Amino acid sequence: MNLRRRQTGLALVEFTLCVPVLLLVMCATAEVGRAFTHYSRLAHSVRDAVRHVAGLAIPNGTGVLNPSATTISQARNLAVFGNTAGTGTPVLPGLTVGQIIVANVA
Repeated sequence: MNLRRRQTGLALVEFTLCVPVLLLVMCATAEVGRAFTHYSRLAHSVRDAVRHVAGLAIPNGTGVLNPSATTISQARNLAVFGNTAGTGTPVLPGLTVGQIIVANVA
């Protein structure tokens, strides 16, 4: 009986000590998942923009990239909004067209 009386509140103390650690692990897991989702969305939209530029930037078949200002503008819109018109909501919150740089490194 004496042993049982000493352990009366032990489960409550263990629960109180474990809950903050478990909540931290749960929140960290959710944040990593959100970061991976944002990375995937951004990679997909940038890949689409690169395909668009590659398809329009070589006009005469010489193999030399020469993107026009319209092509660059459309690529920026495609990377941010998912369409060349630049309408709708950005694929990521806080992403703007000004943050996208199209560089001709050829």
